[in-house]
Amino acid sequence: MAVTDEQIIERLRALLAESDLQTTTEKMLRKKLEEEFEMDMLEKKPLIRQEIERYLEEQGGDEESEEDEEEEEIKGKKRVGGLTAVCWLSEPMQKFVGEESMARTQVVKRLWDYIKANNLQDPSNKRNILLDDKLRTIFTPPLTMFSMSKQLSKHVKRLESNPEPRSASKSAAAEKRAASSADAKPQAKKSRASGAGDGEEGEAKKPNNFTKPVRLSAEAAAWCKQESMPRHELTKFFWEYVKERGLQDPKDKRFVLSDAQLKKLTGEDRFNGFSFAKLMASHILKD
Repeated sequence: MAVTDEQIIERLRALLAESDLQTTTEKMLRKKLEEEFEMDMLEKKPLIRQEIERYLEEQGGDEESEEDEEEEEIKGKKRVGGLTAVCWLSEPMQKFVGEESMARTQVVKRLWDYIKANNLQDPSNKRNILLDDKLRTIFTPPLTMFSMSKQLSKHVKRLESNPEPRSASKSAAAEKRAASSADAKPQAKKSRASGAGDGEEGEAKKPNNFTKPVRLSAEAAAWCKQESMPRHELTKFFWEYVKERGLQDPKDKRFVLSDAQLKKLTGEDRFNGFSFAKLMASHILKD
């Protein structure tokens, strides 16, 4: 007997209700459904993702905590996991939500709040979304409830952790070893980046909006020991700094209790960690 979408959704919602949303991932839920229904769920990924996002939207989607992020082992590398993990946003999405980073679930909630507030669901078929000028900066028509997730992927990127993440206390000796190792790489690797047989060097990839370094103010540079770095690296450095020094508020770990350095940078004694990017805006220098 074929398994219907309604059966999958019913079981998925039951799994979500009994799961820790801070550590459970979409893949974990899909694998669990595959085991229970004894079928491949790869083609059901859009349905599963859409239903997860709808469930999280119903729950409010505002209780994200960086402290509870899960790290998965994937091909020898670690990545931040969990359905509510913080993601880096594209420039158009940053303008839309007013934040540089945010959990995907929060982004979806903001989008639906906007769509409903502006009556942008097609009256004849509410699965279809009507794009106004603001939504057209993010999405391309036609847009439906189910195609939204796919289009969001180019605007919402998971913050990846490096195998050896930068530490606030990283020694100069370690940096020197890393530089020496890079210089010692075989020249053959360089030739693979060059043009095919024409002797010209291949064009280096330009940094995108997620990896482009930004110049930092003197105060911020003194704090992180670098004059420039990508915004997402600055955010990672911030959380490592906070956790190494135990600066999260024990009553609510979304909030940070400033030490002298953070007080100087943010002007706040206590602040929501997810507002760090906004508080640091004055320390990002324009070229």
